[in-house]
Amino acid sequence: MMEIPVFSIIIPVYNNEYFLHRCIDSLLAQTYADFELVLIDDGSTDRSGKICDEYAEKDLRIKVFHTCNQGVSTARNLGLSAARGKYVNFVDSDDWVTPDYLEKYVEARIDYDYDLVYAEMVRVSEGGVLSVISLTELSAESGDDLSAAFVCLLKCSEFGYACNKSFKREIITSNAISFHQDYRLYEDTVFIATYCLYISSIRLRSSAIYYYRLRANSLKAELDYTVYHLATRTGCQILNALVKKLQSDSLYRAVGVFCQQWEQQAILYMYLHGKNISKKERLDYLKEFQFRFVAPLPSLTQVRGISKFIIFGMSFKNDEIVDFYFKLMGFVYKLKRKYS
Repeated sequence: MMEIPVFSIIIPVYNNEYFLHRCIDSLLAQTYADFELVLIDDGSTDRSGKICDEYAEKDLRIKVFHTCNQGVSTARNLGLSAARGKYVNFVDSDDWVTPDYLEKYVEARIDYDYDLVYAEMVRVSEGGVLSVISLTELSAESGDDLSAAFVCLLKCSEFGYACNKSFKREIITSNAISFHQDYRLYEDTVFIATYCLYISSIRLRSSAIYYYRLRANSLKAELDYTVYHLATRTGCQILNALVKKLQSDSLYRAVGVFCQQWEQQAILYMYLHGKNISKKERLDYLKEFQFRFVAPLPSLTQVRGISKFIIFGMSFKNDEIVDFYFKLMGFVYKLKRKYS
């Protein structure tokens, strides 16, 4: 019988032959070696699948699964079904990690077996490092402390990424948590918010160990707005359930602001990218948003450029006016793109 590894590292792979070597090599160079690497080739049409097989032939810790292209959520769910480790980490195939990546997660759990561990993520592009959002060293083993940790993560916009965290597989499996296969955006945030409903401890580490590659992506513009809207509503509802569970005023405020910004993005997307949405449907969608006016909007004197027009439109409480205003903005936006 094969020994159960401490970590299962799940990597969905799709047409990433130019970045895949660096990703896998960074994991094989870990100072902590007790892990399995689960590679899900999601129907790649380049050499990515072959590269995965070549690595598996050289290292017994690597398992490869080849599927038809179904998206990152389905690929991650397949990885979860195959994972055997006590802890589960997700890595994207165009990213890479530092040699002490796993060691930092082990160190975080030396004194207490935290249900969820966050680490810092470095955002990079072809031009180099763009940003590092610092995390405060924080340990939470009770309700009040847990709320404080979530407030910190929501405020610094680090809550919703799957790839700079370490989860417990038992919590995922016992509560049947999975990535929603229809969501091709925000699937991470919905998954993590659901997972957080079942945890009682969390650790934040101020260690920059994950390098996240930002690349131009047209996926957002291709999405069906109905799915986009549903993902937004689902995520906000789950976060609201987390507030009710923990009964924290500070978390209530932080979730309100986070979801308000989330809904504002959904409104913009509906008018800038949504296709063939009738006026009745648009007004129905607007009515379903629950967090639009939770927090005061910035003063128009505090913002510049296009943001001034967006904030002005978001301030209307009459949905008919909002619809007319952003429909006009959407028309101008599409006209500008057509002739630019």
